[in-house]
Amino acid sequence: MACNSSELQALRQHLRNQALSQRHKMRRRAQTRLSFRIGSLLSPLLKDKQVLAYFPVGKEPNLIPIQKSPFYLPTVQSHVQMLARQFIPKHLSKNKFGIWEPIPTCPIINPKDLEVVIVPALLVDTSGNRLGFGKGYYDRFLTQCPQALKIACVYDWQIVHKLPSLKHDIAMDMIISERRILSYRISS
Repeated sequence: MACNSSELQALRQHLRNQALSQRHKMRRRAQTRLSFRIGSLLSPLLKDKQVLAYFPVGKEPNLIPIQKSPFYLPTVQSHVQMLARQFIPKHLSKNKFGIWEPIPTCPIINPKDLEVVIVPALLVDTSGNRLGFGKGYYDRFLTQCPQALKIACVYDWQIVHKLPSLKHDIAMDMIISERRILSYRISS
């Protein structure tokens, strides 16, 4: 079934709303337990790597506890641009979306120097496609670091068979849930 652009956007927004509603219903105890399981699968992949993580919003998997210093968090630079700044405890502030990020004095890393980017997602599909909040910050940022291993860390219920995707969407190299690892990157 072919969808026009507005129908596709409406479908993607409907899927976002459903995922947010389901995630909101999670209990904090479940979030903590599942985050720990996801982190235990993710942690070996981060050893001695330059990593861009994310600060969890709502009940996203919290992977901050497994990060080894130094690591980086995204900062919103403008309405279209994101930078990666070093995480330094007590040097965080909330951005316009209410997300904690490093303050402007924290060191920036060149995206080409990142080896792993952990990407938040509302839903992912079994082909590596990701549905985020729809602002495109990560898709634009990921074009600057094609060498980095792109990993979406989600709860297993967030993995669906097929998502509607757009031309500019960047697929993930790997998806990690509390139950499984799906890998799409071909080793060179």
